[in-house]
Amino acid sequence: MEFTKEVVVPAALSEILSRIFSFLFDTFGRQAPGARDAHRRRLEQLLGNIGSMVEEAEGRHITNQQLLAHLKALTVGMYRGRFALEVTDLDDVRNAGGEGDDDGVEGDDATDAAVAAAGKRSFALRTSFNKAKRSRVTRLILGGGGAGDDGAERLAAAVEDLESLTRDYMREFIMLVQGYPRKVDRPVRTTLYMDRCVFGRHVEKERIVDFLLQRPPSGRAPFLSVLAVVGAKKVGKTTLVKHACDDERVRGRFARIEWFETPDVVRRGGRPDQTVWESDGPEYLAGVRRVLGEPRFAAGRSLLVFEDAWPIDESAWSALAASPSALADGSKLLFTCRDADLARLGTVEPVVLHRLQ
Repeated sequence: MEFTKEVVVPAALSEILSRIFSFLFDTFGRQAPGARDAHRRRLEQLLGNIGSMVEEAEGRHITNQQLLAHLKALTVGMYRGRFALEVTDLDDVRNAGGEGDDDGVEGDDATDAAVAAAGKRSFALRTSFNKAKRSRVTRLILGGGGAGDDGAERLAAAVEDLESLTRDYMREFIMLVQGYPRKVDRPVRTTLYMDRCVFGRHVEKERIVDFLLQRPPSGRAPFLSVLAVVGAKKVGKTTLVKHACDDERVRGRFARIEWFETPDVVRRGGRPDQTVWESDGPEYLAGVRRVLGEPRFAAGRSLLVFEDAWPIDESAWSALAASPSALADGSKLLFTCRDADLARLGTVEPVVLHRLQ
């Protein structure tokens, strides 16, 4: 009797529970592919709809900052959903490779190549993630690879994320976007080249254009209208500003658009025989002052862009900005810089660029 209680009964219960779990797993496991396909179809439908909305919005001159913020959220969500599809495809490739013949060297090489190719596509989309909005779906979308349930949950999370973006405001968003004028079509070669250079920076570009088109009050201090574009090295500050300056509205507003690199500005502010300059020295500000005083900028509205600006003494700059300038009314200054402290020199909120990730 003791043997029955201690050995036979636990073994029987273990076998029964094992069979029950196997039955449940097989039952729901067969339903996973259907649910996964349904989630995939829904996700592809949402991505198509959102993609067309983003394309329509990016083809218009939007100046409302709230609309631009919503457009940026839609763009980030679109790339997040595409990434979920890429990760699911990568899991399928891995699972297909695992089910193959382990002794086939050529098959393994082909699988590795496919996995590497899918990984490259996934990494390209991963760079478009917004860190602040990633946490809710990180476990499902960026979690370890798996088949069936994992893929279905990942796709379901992406669908839920996109539906939350489009559920409440999409109709109003479309109506408001359609109220803004369309951009003038540019030659295809130029459009493709410039759009690829500022990938993911549409909202920031519109902020710069909006600043350049604003009409500042004339005859009152500060007499300089300044915007700082701040970001790390090689984050795309110069490319973004060039793209904004190439906008037909900006080119039609300013009689002159000129760029000044740091060495040229420093040489203007230094002594004729000076060959060495300090990044925190007074030469850069003196060079900027001389540029602003050139008579050619008094003849018409000008846009002056100073690349990779050096640190400037804030009190000295405030005195310069509060003094009447030789620049024509409506002229603008753009500074690109890495130092966040230089953002305080602007007369409006700076445009801060972060790496796309």
